[in-house]
Amino acid sequence: MHSITGEPVLDGRYQLELRLGQGGMGVVYRARHIFLKTAHAIKVILPDLVGNDPMLDTRFRQEAMAAAAIRHQNIIAVTDFGVARGTMPFLVMEFVQGKSLHDILEEKGRLAPAEALTIMAGVTAGVGAAHRHGIVHRDLKPLNIMLLADTPPPEGIKVLDFGLAKIKSGELLGSFVAAQTTGLMGSPFYMAPEQWSEEEPDVRADVYSLGVILFQMLAGDVPFKAPSIPAIMKKHLMGEPPAFSVLNANVPHEIEKVVLHALEKNPDRRPQTVEEFIAELRDAVARTSGGSFDRTHMIDSFSETIAGGQGIQDSLGEMTSDQLAGTISSGAINQTPQPNQAATAERERREREEAQKRQQQEEAQAAKQRLEEEQRRQRELEEQRRQAEQREREERERKERERKEEESRLAATRYVAPDTAGQQTGQQQQNASTGQNIGTSTAGNIPPGNVSGANQNANWQQQQQQYQNQQSLPPPATSQPQYQQHQFQTATPAVAAPKKSRLPLIAGIAALLAVLMLAGLTGVYFAFLRPDDAVNNNNSAPVANSNGPRPSPSAGGQPTSRTEMVAITGGTFQMGRNGGSASETPAHAVTVGNFSMDKTEVTNAEYAEFVKAKNYPAPTGWTANKPPTGQEQWPVQFVSYDDAVAFARWRSERDGATYRLPTEEEWEYAARGGSAGNLYPWGSGWMEDVANLGTGGGATVDFPKPVGSYPKGATASGLQDMIGNVWEWTSSKASFYPGNTQSVPAANRDQIVVRGGAHQSMYSSSVEGRGGRAFPATYRIWVARTTKANIVGFRLVRAGS
Repeated sequence: MHSITGEPVLDGRYQLELRLGQGGMGVVYRARHIFLKTAHAIKVILPDLVGNDPMLDTRFRQEAMAAAAIRHQNIIAVTDFGVARGTMPFLVMEFVQGKSLHDILEEKGRLAPAEALTIMAGVTAGVGAAHRHGIVHRDLKPLNIMLLADTPPPEGIKVLDFGLAKIKSGELLGSFVAAQTTGLMGSPFYMAPEQWSEEEPDVRADVYSLGVILFQMLAGDVPFKAPSIPAIMKKHLMGEPPAFSVLNANVPHEIEKVVLHALEKNPDRRPQTVEEFIAELRDAVARTSGGSFDRTHMIDSFSETIAGGQGIQDSLGEMTSDQLAGTISSGAINQTPQPNQAATAERERREREEAQKRQQQEEAQAAKQRLEEEQRRQRELEEQRRQAEQREREERERKERERKEEESRLAATRYVAPDTAGQQTGQQQQNASTGQNIGTSTAGNIPPGNVSGANQNANWQQQQQQYQNQQSLPPPATSQPQYQQHQFQTATPAVAAPKKSRLPLIAGIAALLAVLMLAGLTGVYFAFLRPDDAVNNNNSAPVANSNGPRPSPSAGGQPTSRTEMVAITGGTFQMGRNGGSASETPAHAVTVGNFSMDKTEVTNAEYAEFVKAKNYPAPTGWTANKPPTGQEQWPVQFVSYDDAVAFARWRSERDGATYRLPTEEEWEYAARGGSAGNLYPWGSGWMEDVANLGTGGGATVDFPKPVGSYPKGATASGLQDMIGNVWEWTSSKASFYPGNTQSVPAANRDQIVVRGGAHQSMYSSSVEGRGGRAFPATYRIWVARTTKANIVGFRLVRAGS
């Protein structure tokens, strides 16, 4: 064992009477001031732990003076300090008698919430005083908390080792702590996540340690246990604390919330001060105990626990050396020489301990290196994936350019048509030539989809219908638009490679057609031009025939696009469901007020008005600030959360009302039929073919449909497409329901909840995630607010009915 050679008088002032024990920092003695005759506890940091540090005296003096400045009834006071013989620092502290919280928990197992509050009130009072002096303890644990024998709590609570808080960090005494102890600043079971890194801890690290201690007082054990330091570190960094019910601890939910709040991984999400922490605990205990508790009974109980069973002096003799890493309490010093056998056994014990500590350090370092290597590998894989996607995208674009150039070259040599017809159909030819290679976009937890694939499918169907119409009627003699020629060419490839022997015949026919066109152009023009077009625009190009493609009703100059709203009477319902996915549980009562909701999702047509009125950036896939022809009544897509909020602001200005995105409580209440509590908009049972959830075939098969296309899927109040078509933004941030012990990862806490599913929700992975094909109105996910995807849109609400 470490000992001090020579006379047992320290610095000429303190007579060392009793060695109380030894910890990682040095040896603790009971001493008496030679002149004042006062009792003290002295912690001596031995020379072989310090090493050769020329700045030792200066830095030790600074930290000891800072510790001595803290004067509080709940902190063991530092009364003196020094550096004996120039190499041996020591701290002089008040000497008190009592039991550590560690011993009390060993005896009682668990404490009642009121008892835990009484102890924690004294601890936080002392810790808070130190924090106000700019000192962070960094090593709070039950061994460093004492309950005095002659003073009831919370006044009789003492926090130890504040004088060594920063000294133990290694900043003051070089690297001797890392070399001689575990290398960690704190006890692994109580260390905050940030203490496992090189970050400088602040007062919130002490809040986390107090949360662990509170958990242990209520549950009888610490929340994160493992056989090795690396395993304990992993649980602190990534694991969630177990529920008290799992440990068979009957702790009210309000108090459990206080504990979990203190154990947040992110310091910003914890109580920011110990004062906030104790205030939350005090309020929770008051609520669960009917507003008060018998403090007198608590004091009597603690007094019996501290003094009962045996005398204080006897109990001091049985305390372990780990407890003696504090300032006071331990067994009596052996002032007579120890037998050689005992000295050998002690030396072997220490060697084993040091070997075990070295092994733990090596395991911790190896775990850290493995973690860093895995993170580096993940970054490399992500970069490789990004580069591969970039190369694939560039290759698609190159092929698309080549294909368009080839089509343009063929069109210039094959087609003979009036300039007006070419101008009329140029945009349609561009739509018909959409690329065939379709990418995949993902947004957070949203299943994959692609707007370009949906556009291609829609254009392809439109062109097929035009082709069928052209087949049923003879083509006009005046013009043959390019898109019609393209369809015929697709249906009859032989036209694309005429034989040389027919060239004279074709030339003659072409000459005849030219004469006929020049002679009858005016008649044909008026024969096929619609009357309203002739009146409104005398310069517009002629239409190929009456069955050709026409703009949808809302694609004209002044569309009527204002969305009808449905009044919803407020009430109380059971939000969520038991037995569903983790984010849906548990079912809980929620009350909403009256409001009105858009009958359908906001359409491209109405969003186009907003784009035009505010000169706002158009969604992906639009041309000249307009949606693709034929998609005016589709729900708008590729809009972020902020885009939806901007639209709501514009519509509010337009209509002189206040519109906004619905909360997810309002959305689910409306989708489930209000207080009726249906699981689906149409009733309590799942039905196929009443919502546009797609087939699972991908973006080339499944795409949005005009709003209101599934009237059988409407709610009783008339809301359409609450399930399917596109996911709908709400105004609610990501969260788990009250009573759910899970917590949202820090990286996802600013994400926004979307509801209702989309036309890509029958992918096998999506079906598996829901547990079946059924899509209940309780199902919810969250995505980044900047998400712009072909499967996300929105509808608005207005307060009141």
